[in-house]
Parts: sequence; C-alpha cells; structure tokens
Amino acid sequence: MSTKTEKFNVTVKCGNKTYAPGKPVPLGGKYGLSDEEVSSLRANFGDWTGGPESGAQSQSTEVANLQATLDTIRDERDMLLDRASEAEQDLHKVTKERDQLLDDNKVLADRVATLEAAAKGGDGK
Repeated sequence: MSTKTEKFNVTVKCGNKTYAPGKPVPLGGKYGLSDEEVSSLRANFGDWTGGPESGAQSQSTEVANLQATLDTIRDERDMLLDRASEAEQDLHKVTKERDQLLDDNKVLADRVATLEAAAKGGDGK
C-alpha cells in the first residue's frame, strides 16, 4: 500500500507530526491532508517551487540585478553631490557679488546725498 505525498512551500502540521517546507507530506487516509487542506495550502502559499536549490540561479540573477541598480544609484548620487558642490560654489560667488553691489549702492547713495546737499546749499534755497 503506497501513500501519496505532496511537497509544500510552507511548514505543515499533520496529526502530531510537523513537515518542513519541501518535505513530503502524506495525503488522505487517517494521518494525511484532505483535498481541501491541500487546495488551501496551494492557494495561500503557491505550488512547490523546488526550494532554495532550484531558486539559487534566479536568486543570484536577482542579486546581480540589485547590485547593478545599487551601483547606478551610487553613480547618480556621486554626480548629484558634484553638481551640488558646484552649485554651492556658484552661490558663494553670487553672494559675494551681491554683497559688493550692496556696498557700492550704499557708497553711491551717500555720494548722491552729499551732492544734493551741496547743490541745495549753493543755490541759497
């Protein structure tokens, strides 16, 4: 008498035994899973994928893709940091020019005020 078994992506407790993911779980009979339980496990956790051994190839590809994305993000970050540094230097130059222009305007305003006062005083008004 052979007992049917299935493998699942999740730990299954059947009777007083616990089966790790990928271990054969008995179906039917006194200690096996019912068809409804099998359907429920498959609906909630998907079909058996073959475990980490079969997923190793896709996992390494996924890791390589994530590493490439991370490298791209790092390169972009470095470029943005360089641009931010250049913008900061430009801002410093513009601020320095603005301050000089403010000082020049103050000197000119004082000179205009002096000339206007002299012009009013010279006319006798």
